[in-house]
Amino acid sequence: TRPDVYLSPFGLRPLFSGVPEVLTLHDVSALRMAHIPSFVSRVLYRLSLLDAVRAKRILTDSTFSHDEIVELLPVRADKVVPVLLGVPAPIGDAPVPQRPAGLRAERFALVVADNRPRKNLAVLARAWAQDAPDLTLVAVGPRDPRFPSLEEGSGGSDRVQSLGWVSPAELAWLYAHATLVLLPSRYEGFGFPLLEAMTAGVPAVVSDIPVFHEVGGEAARYVPVDDPAAWRAEVRRLEADPGSRAALREAGLARAATFTYRRTAEGTLAVLRDAVR
Repeated sequence: TRPDVYLSPFGLRPLFSGVPEVLTLHDVSALRMAHIPSFVSRVLYRLSLLDAVRAKRILTDSTFSHDEIVELLPVRADKVVPVLLGVPAPIGDAPVPQRPAGLRAERFALVVADNRPRKNLAVLARAWAQDAPDLTLVAVGPRDPRFPSLEEGSGGSDRVQSLGWVSPAELAWLYAHATLVLLPSRYEGFGFPLLEAMTAGVPAVVSDIPVFHEVGGEAARYVPVDDPAAWRAEVRRLEADPGSRAALREAGLARAATFTYRRTAEGTLAVLRDAVR
């Protein structure tokens, strides 16, 4: 059809398209964290990145990811454009929040992540393994059988529960009823659960990494990545302080309101127009 420009939400470049291409690299975590287990897969991944940077423009989710891509790949800085994500507007009727059937706890801290090492669930498991906070730690997200589960890392603590994958209605219920949201990641390209937490008005405690500062600003609490005692202490501090939780809630709602998909769309459209020119 010979379009004026090709846009992809992924980083795979089409062969011989003959038109300007705009691809998306959400992050280059695999180059930092080495979490692709197969040597062949790692080689193919790197080759795909080296091909992707031949596109006219590369979209990415944050200034942090922009800087990582420019540092780790042979690409000019002006060719990579950070366009921050936004809060998606509901399409049709929003799902009615539904309590997950297997949830045991009434008061809980929520972590939304799979169990790959870069998500760093191990630090929370250690924080709850001994002298656990009063809140139950509830995790949602798919489980990779190659890596330990949250329960295994905590030594089988009865205040730790992994629910696995949950439906959008169940996730909405969990955000609406969580006392805190915890995000202990070592590396993220954006960290969408932080934006979801702020949008839901849930105070967030997150790892002290650059991209979370970029997204959360003053609307989150930051904890050293590998310090389980610090995570335990911050959870206890906020759980016992309704005033601080209320302040974080208001700051999060105000900050989340600036992350609109209208802004994301306008930024993307500007990149497409630039690629055509």
